[in-house]
Amino acid sequence: MDSISEEIVNPSDFAQLMKIYHILPQHQALNLSFIKTQGRDVFFALPWRSDLVGNAQTGALHGGALANLMDVAGAAAVAAFLQHPLHETFATVDFRMDYLYPSTLEKTVLAHAHCYQQRGQVAFVRMECFHEEEKEPIAIGTASYMRTPLPQGKIFAEHLSCL
Repeated sequence: MDSISEEIVNPSDFAQLMKIYHILPQHQALNLSFIKTQGRDVFFALPWRSDLVGNAQTGALHGGALANLMDVAGAAAVAAFLQHPLHETFATVDFRMDYLYPSTLEKTVLAHAHCYQQRGQVAFVRMECFHEEEKEPIAIGTASYMRTPLPQGKIFAEHLSCL
């Protein structure tokens, strides 16, 4: 596990959740990886692969792969705010992504997500995708997530049928 900042509400549970995220089939199929937290902001990576290309002429990654990267980073940003992130699930309620530029051939795409508000069981997140420089985003997005507590004593890993 790379860098988890001390500003995460529960760094131990968050680190365990990131390990669980890493073994999810969808994350393995895309080779998504948690990079770090900075404050309570979360960073993930999606390495370029030819089978994820959406535009054969430019080599740009498919928009669905980028949307998945941003959605995962957004859910993790919600978890960074929680006292017990292993005891809840997060469902994407609304997701909007604006594509600004195509990704670059053979370059890893990074996602940065920031949870800026939580009201009751709903959390609101801003995200962006970029290569090396956040100043030049490939895509920006916003999402809302519904937080659902798991039954008493259950944790996220026990809730998944794929593990």
